Amino acid sequence: MKYVIYLVMLFALVACGTASNGNGSDETPTSTDQNQMIGYVSKFENNRVLVTENYIASQTEEIPIEELYEQAGNAIFFNLENIDKEVRDSLAIGEKITVTHGPIAESYPAQSSATDIARVKDSDHDLIETHGEYENLIHLETFRQAVQNQQVSHLRLIRHTTEGDPIYYNISYDGNEFNISRDSRKDSYAGSGDIMNGFTCKQLENSLTEENNIRFDFTSCDQQEKLSFEVPYVEIMVPKQTYQSLEIIVGDQKILESDDKEKINKVIEKIRTGTPKSVMIMTKMAPAGELVLKGEQANIRFDFYKDGNLIRYNTFIEAGITVD
Repeated sequence: MKYVIYLVMLFALVACGTASNGNGSDETPTSTDQNQMIGYVSKFENNRVLVTENYIASQTEEIPIEELYEQAGNAIFFNLENIDKEVRDSLAIGEKITVTHGPIAESYPAQSSATDIARVKDSDHDLIETHGEYENLIHLETFRQAVQNQQVSHLRLIRHTTEGDPIYYNISYDGNEFNISRDSRKDSYAGSGDIMNGFTCKQLENSLTEENNIRFDFTSCDQQEKLSFEVPYVEIMVPKQTYQSLEIIVGDQKILESDDKEKINKVIEKIRTGTPKSVMIMTKMAPAGELVLKGEQANIRFDFYKDGNLIRYNTFIEAGITVD
């Protein structure tokens, strides 16, 4: 019965096609073409890539295949032998792509051969920077937390040029180091020898700049090329998401625990408007405990001092949080 259901899903895919325009546009295409599929990279196997209609929350190839298929929606295994090696090597689990392909073999997952692969902006899961403005900073936070815990994770960053062309960075962490690839194929001003590049870095460091931005640097890289970007302090200290509760813990005691939205919002406002200072240029006693904002996608933790001030991202924040 499951096999019959899978075949029905496959025929729906072949009959309806998948929206794409195939011209490398940064926006999700809207025209219909039966020889193209927009989806997410979900698995690699023997020079093939599995592309699924639905985003798979788990970013590991170890997810059981039955569970993968249950979450996938439409799914096609694409042979990559006709794709340039630089593009093949830069693909990462979880990213959104458009695949131009040949005929589809009837099975589930379906099978075909890719003739071209282009990246597509994913407004829900990409970290997007446009002339200093950021979208989806919560994904930078969840990526950084995974790195702190030495967990395998992936982040795709899109940076727009002055002219508005997207440059894609795949940042994959394997529990030990960062594998970074840059795709500038859609940059109309990129040089012919500067379209695709990949490099490896050992560290992710952050610091407060004089402009009150948090600067992220990938360092100890195996090439001269590095990756750095700056995020406004007020946006990254408490990234946008839904926050359900607040805790302040000192020692073994919770001196504050609340799910009152008004109280949570007041604390967030004090943090965002607090005065930041780099902890690298000051001496500070050990914190008394921690303040935790529990969010829908990630919990945000601060070192907490009894005077109500905080530390996070190597930044001391004069917030003046009071405990009522």
